Amino acid sequence: MTSVRKWTGREARALREAMRVSQRDFADQLGVSGKAISNWESGGVKFIPRHDSQAILDTKFRQVSDEVRARFHLILGVPAEDNAKVSTEIQAVNADIRDDVDGKLVKARDLESSSETAAWEVSELMESLEHSEVGAKQIEILAETVNRLCSAYGKESAYSLHPVIRSWITRIGQLMERRNTLAQHRELLVCAGWLFLLGGCVEYDMGWKGAAETSRVAALQIGRETGHGEIQAWSWEMAAWFALTQGRTGDIAAYVDAGQRIGGKNSVIVQLEAHLARAAARMGDSLLVERVLDSGYTKLSRMPKPHNPKNHFVIDPDKWAFYAMDSYRLLGDDIHATANAQEVLRLGQGANGEELMPMRMAEARLTLSVSAARSGELEEAVTVAESAFVADRKSLPSLLMVASELENELVTRYPSEAPTIDYRDKLTELKRNYALQLKA
Repeated sequence: MTSVRKWTGREARALREAMRVSQRDFADQLGVSGKAISNWESGGVKFIPRHDSQAILDTKFRQVSDEVRARFHLILGVPAEDNAKVSTEIQAVNADIRDDVDGKLVKARDLESSSETAAWEVSELMESLEHSEVGAKQIEILAETVNRLCSAYGKESAYSLHPVIRSWITRIGQLMERRNTLAQHRELLVCAGWLFLLGGCVEYDMGWKGAAETSRVAALQIGRETGHGEIQAWSWEMAAWFALTQGRTGDIAAYVDAGQRIGGKNSVIVQLEAHLARAAARMGDSLLVERVLDSGYTKLSRMPKPHNPKNHFVIDPDKWAFYAMDSYRLLGDDIHATANAQEVLRLGQGANGEELMPMRMAEARLTLSVSAARSGELEEAVTVAESAFVADRKSLPSLLMVASELENELVTRYPSEAPTIDYRDKLTELKRNYALQLKA
């Protein structure tokens, strides 16, 4: 006789909630009373005595698992017209992500380009996941891998990170095919949600707007599937960021509101307020800018210090200077914009001179350039601006947006001067290369 594993009340409740049915309907499907289900789920009894009910639960679990997997693969399989660029635009990626033999968490390192086409180097961790059941240790390792990839965002090449992210999303899809508990299904989906968010950020940095929006929507769907408010809120944060850099200022407030409604007490609500402040600055509303900046800073200062401030989806107090810098520059408040830009550069400088936050620092330099141009320092403005384009790690939509602000200042104030003409030529070339990249 085939043995049937015994379901606990806690497991049964998780199954019922995944099925989205009431206790009454659940009881009818199992052929027991509603009171029996209530007692079972609350811990009043350890098992439902009927053997056939346990078999029915196994069948229901398989059905729900299949539905969860199907929905995930539907999300995973949404076409992203720009993803084909990976094979032609990325020369290589060599990722070495390994599992320490004594059970320590995974380390992600050596994300770098090579000269060959590419691709994915199968690590010890991936092999162990392939040949074992998914358990608590594997979920923990996977979550730490996601954390480390999110931490690499600020410095690593977008072209190196992107195929790594997509490979891990594919791997999660494969893990979803295993016999997992509902809790494990959820944890796998949560990891995938963070990776879709990260992938969307990287795709947008490279100018792949269609792919970025596809990834953002996928993350939003996963957030809803799992009831993960923070993932949903970050998807709305990305929508606000896309709108901001595309000049759709009027759309930002709605995205901010949607994110703040679901974001809870996580730092994403501060990031959303920063976008609202930037939108207000673009509309010239200085009173709203000050009110939002004060509100955001107060909320941020009350939050516990993050364990890993390098994670892109964690906002730490040091980042607030960056938000304030952007808002004050747009308002024309050069004193405060300059002070915050200098703070961004100070915080971003490592002990050995290494730039820890190249994307923030590039925009800080452009902010100083704008202030210099407004104060009559044309040569300094152009010299500092050119240094902003040197870093390999760039968020091109954001960088070009701020660079264009400087161009407007130079053309308005010094239209015929040689430094202005030289800067415009270089910026035009950068925009042309960016446009060609989008068409590739």
